[in-house]
Amino acid sequence: MSSEEHLESYYQLEEQVQALEAANAALKNFARYIIGRYCLRWGVLDSGEIQKLAKKLGLVEPHIATNVDPEHDDYEVGDTIGYRFAPILQD
Repeated sequence: MSSEEHLESYYQLEEQVQALEAANAALKNFARYIIGRYCLRWGVLDSGEIQKLAKKLGLVEPHIATNVDPEHDDYEVGDTIGYRFAPILQD
């Protein structure tokens, strides 16, 4: 492997590390919020508030209708059906 290839490989790894660090930080912030707000203070979970934070942190993303689905026949292609886990939370 040439020095240029090593350098390119290093930059790719550095980008991956930065992406993983950002995902880890988002998950930590989300966990701290949920635990701090609802477990330690005996609050009530508000799904809208949780979804808003999850969207802000990039943990969920819009689920966009892409084709006709019998379960979602009231949606047009391109409509937002709801939200789903972002790639950083998918197995």
